[in-house]
Amino acid sequence: MPSARAHGDPFNGYGTLLAVSSTSNPKLARVFTGASTWTPSAAIWQAIVDDGGSLTVTLVGADFEQNRIPDGAGPYLGSVTALTIAP
Repeated sequence: MPSARAHGDPFNGYGTLLAVSSTSNPKLARVFTGASTWTPSAAIWQAIVDDGGSLTVTLVGADFEQNRIPDGAGPYLGSVTALTIAP
């Protein structure tokens, strides 16, 4: 069977998985980014607001080399924050 190839350049540097979950939807929003900040799109923000429940935001990061996490480079569990969105 031939190898599968991912599109685009390999990821290098520190990457973070930001996951937003609620009791009704454990995968409400998941974003992987190499940036130090992230602003949700209008669609993602609306899904979070529409959920209306208690939310948990979890950050997991790692230092990548050519799409791989070398030994000792993570993954590292960062902040786990509970929050609610009020009108």
